[in-house]
Amino acid sequence: MVSDPGSANGERAPRRVRSLLWVGDTAAGPLEAALAGSAADLVVADLEDTVAGRRKHEVRELLRETIAARAEDPQRRALFVRPNPLDTSLGRADLAVLAEAGVDGLVVPKATPEVLALARAAGVARLVALIETAEGVERAGESARCPGVELIELGAMDLALELRTEAAADGHDLLYTRSRLAIASRAAGLPGPVDAIFPDLHDSDGYLRAAARGRALGFAGMPCLSEDQVLLANEFFTPDPDAVERAGRIVAAYDGAVARGEGVVEVDGSVVERPTAERARIVLQEAGVSA
Repeated sequence: MVSDPGSANGERAPRRVRSLLWVGDTAAGPLEAALAGSAADLVVADLEDTVAGRRKHEVRELLRETIAARAEDPQRRALFVRPNPLDTSLGRADLAVLAEAGVDGLVVPKATPEVLALARAAGVARLVALIETAEGVERAGESARCPGVELIELGAMDLALELRTEAAADGHDLLYTRSRLAIASRAAGLPGPVDAIFPDLHDSDGYLRAAARGRALGFAGMPCLSEDQVLLANEFFTPDPDAVERAGRIVAAYDGAVARGEGVVEVDGSVVERPTAERARIVLQEAGVSA
């Protein structure tokens, strides 16, 4: 994540994350490969759901060693870790070890303002709030404004368990939740949130449908369980060349109109006002093009 100044939480305002790659049941080889070669915007090592109880200590120590070995490299890419819930003994042990090792950031499970404060109190500067409880949804606006929070991610499976809902193919079961997280993120000056995991590694069309559903509600990225999903997410959440070209023409035409003292201008037969021009600027920003 690349930071810009001026977030509502008083610290960093990161750019959006198109692709968040989960490295589960962490082994040194896959993690090193992800850090060295993945195209993901953010790499996250998991200590929670994908790690069997008997291996928690082993994987925690592996991550401690990995973090310590990379600490002196100023060019290293960020490595975030999802610990076990921080209000449990496992989570407290994870937090103590990871914070002492100098972890770049945490994806905080079952995030609420109080849980996020535990991570900050331990000295972890950068946080992703994983919203996966009913309380977390209700307090998403507070969590988004907590110091250190750079991003919100939806944890749909645990939330569905608590709500006693069945996952719907079109995502309507969590429509309200997704809308609420998108609004909470933007109101706090954060980028659009990252959606829930899509578990089928071989259904690219389904993955893209899920991404489209989220984007329509204000989400800006997807979790990834493979490099194939990373490539799908990056392409989907990056404006295509035609959209970038048209956005450039809209901005140029509108800025020219404003310079002439006019508030509207016609582009391709459509009236362009300030909101349309600002949306075009966002397209250019997302494509890395100067307006």
